[in-house]
Amino acid sequence: GDAPEDSSKLLVKNLAFEATKRDLQELFGAYGQLKSVRMPSKFDGGHRGFGFVEFVTQQEAVNAKAALASTHLYGRHLVIEWAAKDKDIDGLRAKAAKDVAGKHFV
Repeated sequence: GDAPEDSSKLLVKNLAFEATKRDLQELFGAYGQLKSVRMPSKFDGGHRGFGFVEFVTQQEAVNAKAALASTHLYGRHLVIEWAAKDKDIDGLRAKAAKDVAGKHFV
């Protein structure tokens, strides 16, 4: 769908374990000027399998999202969505924490 009002931040999901911030910077940086790239990490130092890429302008984000829609990184298809406004990030984080907590028992 269309970009949310004044949003220039993308949520990138399904990141391979090997993916790094630099990978995202190089991939998305080809489509515009990046304001920030974040990959929330887990306690053990690895990342959670998603990241946030914020562009300076919304148009750049729109271009990148369209251009990279069928991109694979380390063999995994990148799922690119518009990042929710900050209030939803807390919900995402709580859900992620819950998912992770349930996986500790092997």
